[in-house]
Amino acid sequence: MKRLTALIISIVLCASFVLAGFTTVQFLGASGDYQVTYQASLRQGWNLLPAEFGGDWSFAIDTTSETEFLQKIKAYYVYLPLQNKYVDGLGKSGEGFSNQDYNLVQLNKEYLQSSAAWYYITDPSNLILSYIVEDGAGMPKLDRGWNLLSVGPALSVLNNAVKISNKFPVGNCEVQKAYFWDSYEQVWESIGEADSLHDSIDKFVGEDAIGVGIAIKVKESCQLGTAFGTISSPPALPS
Repeated sequence: MKRLTALIISIVLCASFVLAGFTTVQFLGASGDYQVTYQASLRQGWNLLPAEFGGDWSFAIDTTSETEFLQKIKAYYVYLPLQNKYVDGLGKSGEGFSNQDYNLVQLNKEYLQSSAAWYYITDPSNLILSYIVEDGAGMPKLDRGWNLLSVGPALSVLNNAVKISNKFPVGNCEVQKAYFWDSYEQVWESIGEADSLHDSIDKFVGEDAIGVGIAIKVKESCQLGTAFGTISSPPALPS
């Protein structure tokens, strides 16, 4: 795919683990969809930012031109869980994914619905991005092993089902490990130990965590959501 600019413009950008909170929420009528407007700054170095391929994310540059912004992005990598590898979204010539990598992205598409990607920003000064996300997609799926996930509105308390439980919607996923990327210190930070992981990850349901990129490892391919497990047959009648 030879359209780097179009791809990046379709992606929402926010500062990794800078829990800055949303600006406004606008409900869009009977559809149940809504738009959430944020404003966030970036950090020099690696940033783990939302890489939404479904077209629900967009951003506007407040303090710099689009050309200047693109010049500050020196690397863009997407993680493909099926192949357990990164692919270069800039390409050697700066024209986007190679044809081979684009085909691999398409194979992983169902696992990239709410994925996060790596951006290397050289000069974040005067670079503040505001973005709008329209919620309407279903809960993301995770492949067995590691996944890079961006916390979207559907995973937060903006989703009424999540708000009622006040827990991260792990669905039928068995989460084994989880980390967030601290873009200030440029290091991984563990979200919690094995015995406290689910309690620790619950803090990411707040509105101020939307847009945060996390690495999450699951035992098997699974579906995030507020429904847990599958429904079995009704209990047998008493003898």
